[in-house]
Order: sequence, then structure tokens, then C-alpha cells
Amino acid sequence: MGRRVALLIATYEYRDAGLRRLTAPAHDVEALTAVLGDPRIAGFEVTTLINEPHYRVGEAIGDFYHDRRRDDLTLLYFTGHGLKDDQGRLHLAMADTRRDSLMFTAISADQIDQAMEGCVSRRKVLILDCCYSGAYPPGRLAKGDDQVHTLQRFQGHGRTVLTASDATQYSFEGDRASGEAVQSVFTRHLTAGLRDGSADLDGDGDITLDELYSYVYDRVVEDTPQQRPKKQDDVQGRTVIARNVNWDLPVYLRNALASPIATDRLGALDALVRLHRIGNETVRARTRAEIEQLTGDDSRTVSASAADRLRALAPPAAPARVAAPPPSARPRAPAESVPEPAPPPPAAQPAASPPETPPPEVPPQLETPPETPPQLETPPPEAAPPPEVKPAPEVEPAPEVEPAPEAAPGRRDRLAVVAGALAVVAGVLIVAGAIARQLTSGVNVSGPAADHPRYAAGIALAAIVAGLGVLRPATRPLVGPGLLLGVTAASWWGLVFFTGELIRDALLGDPRRELRLELIGHLLLTAAAVLAGLQLRRDRAVRLRLMLPHDRAARVTLLLCVLATVGGALVLGVQLYELVQLRETYPGFGDLATHTWPYAIGVVLALLLPLVAALAAPIRFALALLTGWVAGGWAISLTTGTWVRGRPDPDRTWAIVFGAALLVLLVAAESLARRPAGTPVRLTRRLLAMTLAVTLIVGCGAVVLVDQLTPPAGILVRLVNRLAVSPDSDRVYATTMLRPPFGARNSAARGELIVIDTKTDEPVGEPIGLREMPVGIAVKADDGGYLYVADRNSDSVTVLTARENATIGGVIPVGDEPSDVAMTRDGGRVYVTNSGSDTMTIIQTSNNGVIGTPVKLGEDAGAAAVSPDGSRVYATNGAAEQGPYRLTVMDADNNLPVGQVPLPGRPASVEVSPDGKRVYLGSYDVGEVNRLWVMDTASRQVSEVVTSPETGFADMAVHPDGSRLYAIDLVNGVTVVDLTSRQIVGRPVDVGVAIDVVVSPDGERVYVANAYAGTVSVMSTTDLTGVTTIDLAA
Repeated sequence: MGRRVALLIATYEYRDAGLRRLTAPAHDVEALTAVLGDPRIAGFEVTTLINEPHYRVGEAIGDFYHDRRRDDLTLLYFTGHGLKDDQGRLHLAMADTRRDSLMFTAISADQIDQAMEGCVSRRKVLILDCCYSGAYPPGRLAKGDDQVHTLQRFQGHGRTVLTASDATQYSFEGDRASGEAVQSVFTRHLTAGLRDGSADLDGDGDITLDELYSYVYDRVVEDTPQQRPKKQDDVQGRTVIARNVNWDLPVYLRNALASPIATDRLGALDALVRLHRIGNETVRARTRAEIEQLTGDDSRTVSASAADRLRALAPPAAPARVAAPPPSARPRAPAESVPEPAPPPPAAQPAASPPETPPPEVPPQLETPPETPPQLETPPPEAAPPPEVKPAPEVEPAPEVEPAPEAAPGRRDRLAVVAGALAVVAGVLIVAGAIARQLTSGVNVSGPAADHPRYAAGIALAAIVAGLGVLRPATRPLVGPGLLLGVTAASWWGLVFFTGELIRDALLGDPRRELRLELIGHLLLTAAAVLAGLQLRRDRAVRLRLMLPHDRAARVTLLLCVLATVGGALVLGVQLYELVQLRETYPGFGDLATHTWPYAIGVVLALLLPLVAALAAPIRFALALLTGWVAGGWAISLTTGTWVRGRPDPDRTWAIVFGAALLVLLVAAESLARRPAGTPVRLTRRLLAMTLAVTLIVGCGAVVLVDQLTPPAGILVRLVNRLAVSPDSDRVYATTMLRPPFGARNSAARGELIVIDTKTDEPVGEPIGLREMPVGIAVKADDGGYLYVADRNSDSVTVLTARENATIGGVIPVGDEPSDVAMTRDGGRVYVTNSGSDTMTIIQTSNNGVIGTPVKLGEDAGAAAVSPDGSRVYATNGAAEQGPYRLTVMDADNNLPVGQVPLPGRPASVEVSPDGKRVYLGSYDVGEVNRLWVMDTASRQVSEVVTSPETGFADMAVHPDGSRLYAIDLVNGVTVVDLTSRQIVGRPVDVGVAIDVVVSPDGERVYVANAYAGTVSVMSTTDLTGVTTIDLAA
């Protein structure tokens, strides 16, 4: 079925002072736009031009008639000044028209005639509501008469021309127009007849052009007798311009149906049958219902006749398509040429003896009558008499039923089927890849599909739903492709991410097969969207209405739409900003490289796509496109807050902001789509091309810009992980790792020890080489010159002399995967916890030998601490999420555990008070409420000190006087706890990704290791705000 397209042009403000400003056109075109664009009435795709220069109007008319189909219905409407030059040629005046240069500043009738001639549409309607005038210079006489002869200028096959008048109604005196501007009664009655259905003169539910002209002619002549509208057509069959939305049974027929006399009801039955034959879907449905009701009439004659007629009728017609009501064609008599048509006689009133029944009508849409030569100035056809009430023996032909959507698929349907199938397969692959990553990598992997399966699940579900929408015939034309395009746009976030992950893994020599499934799924989804886009392009069912609304309410709605779009993009923009800040502060965090690129692209799409959806037409496609984007974008927003901030649960704020903003977009898009179109934006295709170019430039530019914040590949970055302070507080020892910034494996790292002078806060000497991954450090108390550093990868402890910057002898073997190091206050022994073998290794520092065999502690040995007198050693168990959580107490004299104390939560760190009476234990779970507990060493009773929803206790250090505790986590920096009042002091001090904290023995300074920044933060124990940073990354 062809499209119904309309181009409405109105000009009422002119730069030429000689052209009088008109008051009617602005209101005329707004009202007509609303009626023609109403899908219930006319269902046209309306484009409006108001007060535009001639070159823009000419371009729009050319595009309007270009590339149309034979079954399209085109309607071109103009209201404003029509000018006749001294050669008698007609021109339509535009905003920039000059009367002394009509050829180059106006739209000539010849141009429009040629454009219509080149259009293959078989139904072209031209409506001119002009105030004609002459454009002759002063002192010259016009050639010809005062008639414009509009109809003669637009003769042609397949055309219908309606004009409000054909005579010049203005004369010019000098450079000013004289005479009063006639209010446009023509367009007013034209609009009214369509809006309320009063132009449906024969009562069949359809308003044809013949009926519309007849109705308007009567009303115009009645209001302004000096004005005579004209009509000319050369079209096969009738042209249905609109539907009568207020159709109801005629009064006489309703009276007959309600009559107590059976013969009246019997006569009404025949009238119902005739209406069923000639009417549209609405009329047929209503008349059929009335006939069905008559089958239960108390008169056997009436009920039997109604049953016979009902059996003779065809099955009920399928519901009408709102956007483009099918014209119901029937033969009509050739038009007669009459200089001035006489008004039609009024409709006859129902009579007791109606006239004979006319011959049966031709079924709808059967355009078979022979062509008739074009006739000029056709008078309005006479109004049809009311339906007869005389029985008719003939059997009516079955009305045409619209083909079912399940018809055999053509080439376009095959494209849609392939696109839908690809989308479903893509969703399955994305889910399969996410599951495979979970099974093969567990929780120790980054990325949305592994750490946060919400994105993978959300995108996959949306893709499958969109694919099914494309496969389903009912939603295949618009809704399915719209959903698919919206979801695919959101999935480009994941496409960029998984591409970056795969490239990174390939560079590291460890590609993951499960990643390929997710990447292939995203690529298939993009391919499906391309096929769906090709289908839409071939069907030409979708377009962008780049219009600037005229009324204030529509402009406010558009502004709200823009603000909501910015609000939705703000969600991704804030996260992009946080990622940039993290990359700038912690260049060693390699995953941030692949995390940043998707957000850079996502921000651009979040700005662009909702605006495109708000301007797209028809409304079903626009809302489907926006719904698909909402579904995918919401999955991104749920993942966003968890990913960057390391929280297992989504940030509800981002989800609410993103969802609310896009909900506003849905409402705004629908509101704009229902309003009349406004002024079009010039050069639509170029504007779209420029928008795509800007999207690529901004997106790629953002990626390149952000990428400059990290060192290039191949450069090693120093990461600080553990600290220790000499007994005299003169030196700080920092263990570091050198590793590539692009997420290399631990085997590519190299450990170092850096000595810092606390007086100058500068490194001293050259770094001392260590093993691959130092995890703990202890300083011998006698002179502070010997250090014991545990290495996780080599399962060993290295002994160094810091005074000479050299290692001493070989390494000391310990258990599997050492995790922490603790030393007695006198430096006689070193205790090393081994998380891999769940043991503790004891080293005698006098000979650097291992004492006995490793002591079995229990599952998941973690942090360790020694009492001040060296009699007790405390080690945490239960580092894994499943527990159980315990604190193992070991007797240092016989090196045997003497008990295990149950803990209420998973411990992350342990410290002993300076007097040895209390043991402090802290928890650190991302996104959870963390707690600090204290255990009385005498009774071994555990109680809670503080809880904190903001910070954690990943590592701790107690002040030498026992008054304060300093705790750090990986996000919020340093937190101070007053151990006397058991209260958190102030707010956490942000020092970056803190991984270790120590307090100097003199109690004056706090030192914090910033892992990925390669720095050590120094602050006073009395004033944490004055932070000094020692850069070790250089």
C-alpha cells in the first residue's frame, strides 16, 4: 500500500513592502496540518514550510515529488500571494519574492507543473488558496484578462487541482497593495469538513475529493458569494482524502430501525445492506452489527430476511490500517465543463416511497473505468440521495480484505527474517560467553560480563526480544527494526569493551575463548541491525522530521527532550570522568584503558540516539527505537556504578537518573510526534552526514585524548605495595613492583626496595632488586638495618641490609603463597603466614634459618601480628568468602596454636595494642558495612568498636600510645578511629588507592602506600589534612 504524503506551504510575511502581510495563512496551515496528520482522519505524513525563501521551497517541492511510487497519494497545498506577471504567467510568492524579479525570486507554475509531470504517482492533489494579483509596474497595462486560469496551467494525467478562486482580487497602486485581504474561508471550510466529517456527503464513511470540493464550494459561496472555488481532475476512480471519524447511521435509518412497524424495519434492512456494500471498514462493521441485531427481531419476516442477508455478506473485514486508509474506488461519470457550477441541491429527506435502487457499486479500490479527457472547471457533483429502503434481491460482492501479514515473504521479508534470526543468535552467544567466563575465570576477572553479568543479561534479553519482534509479521515493518536498532546502538558500548579486552589479551599472549563468543555475539547483533536498516531504507517507511516547532508548547517539549537527553548522557559522562581521573592518578591500572573507550562512545550515543528517536517518524518506529535504547542503556547504567567504584550492587542513583531521563524522552518524543510539523531544517541529508561525522570525530577523539593520559606500551610503571619504618623513625622502606601499564601478568613484574629519608622525604640511593611480587616487609629492631621481605610468587623471604643496599646470602624458603610478615619487637623471630598451604613459617633471625616445620593454622591464613612481649602470635583465617572466620592464637614458646576464636565476619587485618591487652581486627568487603572489632586477650571475648558504611579496614596501624587507629581501604583513603570513645574522627582523607599504612615509632607521622600511583603519602598524626606526597614512580 502506498504512502500518503503532504507538503503544506504558507507564506504571510514578505520582504517586499508592496506585498501585503496576510493574517490567515499561519492559522490555516496549522489547522490543516493537524487534520491531515491525524492518523484517525487522513493519516498523511505532513511536512510544513512557513515563510521560507523561494530556493528552500523549490528544493522541498523537488524532493517531495522525487522518487515516489505509483500508488502514493501526494498532496501539495499553498496559501499566500499568487502573482501574475506581464506575460500572464503565474508565480507563487515566497518570503523573499520581489515583484520586479519574479523569475528569480518566486516559484512559477511551470516549475510545479514540471515537478508533477515527472512524478510517477497516479494520484497527485494540488490545492491553491491564493490571493491573486498582478505584478505590473506602474503605468503599464496587464496583458490578457483578470482571470489567472490556474486550472489550465496544471493539466495532467493523475492530477486533481482545487483552487479557492481564479480571479485577481488585488490591484496595485504604486508600490502598495490596495484592497482588503480576504479571510481564507476556503481553507477554513476545507479543514472543518475533514475534521468533523461533514464533507462525507454520501454517508459511506469516506470523504472523497469530489465530496470535499462540493462541500467547500457550498460553504464558500454561502459566506462570500463573489468567490468561486474551482476544480479540475484527470484521475481514474475516486480519491479518498480522509475518513469520517464522526460517522453514524443516518437519522432516518435509526428512526426506521426503532419503528414498531415491521415493514419499516424491513426497509431499513435493505438500506443497511446497501451501506455495507458501499461503505468503508467502519461503516461495514457498524451495519453488520445492526443486521446481526435484526436477526433476533420479534418479527419472523424481519429476522429471517436479516439472517438471509447476513449469510450473503462476506466475513467481517480486517481492522483498518490507521496510517493509510485504503481508498474505495468506484466509477464516476465524466466531469462536465461548465463556466460556473451551480450549487448542488440539498439532500432529500427520507420518504415513505423511496426511489429505485441504483445498480450495484464496483468493489473498493477497483480502478478500472476508462480514462476520460481532462475537463476544466468541473462543477461540484450533486449530493447523493439518502439510501433507499426498497428491498434489493441481488447478492452483494464481497468487500476487499487487506492481505494478511503472513503472506509469502518477499526479498524484504527475507532480509527481516535473517536480521531477526541473527539478533536471537547474538543474544544467545552473549549469554553463553558470560557464563563461560564465570565458569572458567570465576570472580577473578574484570569486565561487565564477568564481574557484573547485568550488562550481558540485559543486552542479551533485549536483543532476543528485538529479534523476535523482527521475526513476528505484525511487528516486522516498524516496531521490530526500531527495537533492534536501539538495542544495537547501546550494545556498541559492549562491542568496544570486548574488542579492547580481546586485543589486550592477544598482546599478553593469553587470549580467552569465551571472550570471542561475546564479541561474535555483538558483531552479529550489529549485522542484524544493518539488515534491518536496509529493510527500512527499501521500504521508505521511516524518515527524520527535522522540524522546528512553531507553537510555544512544542518548543518547550523539544527543550525538555534535549535536557533529558543530556541528563541520560550525564550518567555515562560522569563515569567517563571518573575513569579519566583514575587513569591519570593510577597509570598502572591497566584495565582502565579498555574500560574508558566504551564510555567515550557511549556518551556520544547517549546524546545522539535519543534526539534521533525524538525526531523520527512514524511514531511507532520512534518509540520502538527509544525503547530499545532505554533497555540497553539501562543495562549499562546498572553496570556503571559497580564497575568503576568496585561495588557489587548497582548504584541506584545512576539507574534512577538514567531511567527517569529516558522516560521523559519517551513522553517528549510521543508529544512532538503528535504535534504539527514546523519549519524544516535545511539540507537534511548533509546535516545527517555531518552528525555522523561529528559522532565519529568526538568518539574517536575522546578515546585518543583519554589514551594520552597513560604511558605508552612497553614502559614499566612502579607500583607501591608495602611499607615499614625503621625503629628510629629516620627511614621508610617501601617495596614496589615494576610492571607494564597494560595489565601484564605477575610474571612480567619485578620487585624492588626503595629507602626513603624521612628528613628530606626523598629516596636514598638506588632501588634494591627483589623477587617478582613482594607482599610483606619487617624491619629488625636492633639497628633497623636488616629487612625481611616475603615474595608471593617465589614462596620465599629475602633478607637485605638497607645500610649497604644489598641482599644477605640466599633466600629463605617458606610455605606456599606467603601473604604477611610479622616480627617480634626484639627482632629475634619473623613469622610468615602462607595462604596457599594454610601454615605459618617461623624464622630465627640470628641465623636466618627456619625453626622446625611450618605450623598448621587452618584454612586461608591471612594477616599476622605479634604481641609486644613476643609471647603470642595472632593470625586470621577465613579470607575466602565462604568462611569460617577465626583468629588463631599461637604460643610463641612452643610454636603451637593454643586456640581459635570465632569472629562475626571476614577479617582483613589484625593489629595488637601497645600494651598487648587488646587485638583489633577489621573487615573490608566492597559495598558492605565494614566493622572494626576488638578482642580482649585475657578473656578472648570479641566486641564491636565501630561500623562504617563508607570505609573499610583493609589494613590498620595503631598509634604507639594506643589512643588512635589508622585504617585504609582501596577507595576512600585513610580513616581515623578514636579507640577511647570508639568513634570515627572526621571524614576519610582521600589519598588514592591506599594499600598499606604504618605509623612511625615516634608517633609523629602516618605513611600510606598508594598502589597504582606509585607514591607514598605522608601526613601528621595530629593533622591529617596536610598531606605530602613522595613520588617513587619516576
